Amino acid sequence: MYVLPDTTYGNLKERVVLQTTEQEPNLFGVSGTVEDWKQHIGQFCKGNSRLVMAVCTGFAAPLLGVLGLEGGGVSFVGPSRAGKSTALLLACSVCGGTPESGAKGYARSWRSTSNGMESVALSSCDALLPMDEVGQLDPKEIGDVAYMLANGQGKVRASRTGGARATARWRSLFLSTGENTLDDMNKLAGRPTKAGQEVRFCDVPADAGHNMGMFENIHHCDSPGEFSDYLGNACGQYYGAPLRAFLDTLTQRMEAEGIRIFRESLLARMEAISTIYLSHWPNASGQVRSVSRRFAMIALAGELATEFGLTGWDHDTPDVLVSMCFGDWLRARGTAGRREDEQAIQQLRDFITQNLSARLEPWIDKDADEMPVEWGEGKPPPERYRTQKQAGWRRWAKGPDGRYIWCPILNPAGMREALTGLNQIEAKKILVERGLLIPGKGGKNSDLMAPPGYAKNTRVYVISAHIFSVATGDK
Repeated sequence: MYVLPDTTYGNLKERVVLQTTEQEPNLFGVSGTVEDWKQHIGQFCKGNSRLVMAVCTGFAAPLLGVLGLEGGGVSFVGPSRAGKSTALLLACSVCGGTPESGAKGYARSWRSTSNGMESVALSSCDALLPMDEVGQLDPKEIGDVAYMLANGQGKVRASRTGGARATARWRSLFLSTGENTLDDMNKLAGRPTKAGQEVRFCDVPADAGHNMGMFENIHHCDSPGEFSDYLGNACGQYYGAPLRAFLDTLTQRMEAEGIRIFRESLLARMEAISTIYLSHWPNASGQVRSVSRRFAMIALAGELATEFGLTGWDHDTPDVLVSMCFGDWLRARGTAGRREDEQAIQQLRDFITQNLSARLEPWIDKDADEMPVEWGEGKPPPERYRTQKQAGWRRWAKGPDGRYIWCPILNPAGMREALTGLNQIEAKKILVERGLLIPGKGGKNSDLMAPPGYAKNTRVYVISAHIFSVATGDK
């Protein structure tokens, strides 16, 4: 059963009324027919991976409940005037709109607090949640909002009597646009990006790689701008009919085949698509596999809509073009492995690069027998400033190529600071496995050494000089 503000879908034996705490406008308006939409909008998505992905996302949201999947979303990221809002508008045209604004009336804005976003998500349960320009959201809240929208649960609040209020719950598939990635937003707030956030909030590059922004094929138009204007005008006239036709046929199929059998067939097809998407990355981490299933679900929704005669595309169009978006997401991510592994390497490298001269005391062995010829006295360059907030030492020793270089050694406080925001135990384990953290005796991640000026051994973390040359990710 699927309920819209003005109608229901499914074989019901009783009357169903959609009752909300606040009266809201009906954003699921309809203008034109499915054939109008196919002729004026659907056919012009052909050959455009981002546009096909956006339209498929509009059909995909109702499948979350059918397939028993978690929520999440996709964000098209790129510079202004690249066509991102046009793609979002196409997704809106699938679902609905208003007489005043056309399909644009179905879109929402990121300009909200995390509390306000709860009511927006609740009103879009099992329907696409289109959000334009993520830069309008407070960067401090982006991480929490990503978790909240995907997990489908609002904050637990107390009632006047001190008991717990009923918690808002929903299933949400959102499509977003923005000039900044999730990681960019977190950096603006001075926070690290957690792998769980990245899995729930997938940044797809808006640039399709054909020097036309989001577009690869502008069909009858002479320029990307003209094509964008045409689609915008069409979305103002034709909207809402495709989703209703999709829901009608979908519920009929479920009743005819049986819900369990129908669900199993869809899950099998989704897993097959996901397997194809991962064929080039056989060792992909669980995080990447989770995202591949979301993209596969979106492609599956496009396949169903095409099978139902709602798009006018070839049967393999959704599968092929959505896979291009998945590949671009993965390449932008930089690795098919666990994000925490790459973050550990990158954070440690950044910390050492930023603090090598400022916070690491010089450690020069007395028996260093090779010094640069230009240093007549056989000593490293003189220090200009006193070390502040010491995080460790930089030892003058031979590097991998036989030349003398500064090799970083961190004290426990410095190591904790370098790996802030990560699981310290797991991060150190990865660094040891990659050969970037040299283990001490007894299999410990640290070692006992006596730095210059220390009468006794102290615990330190010896970092390999390879930290400056190892590549992160498997592009």
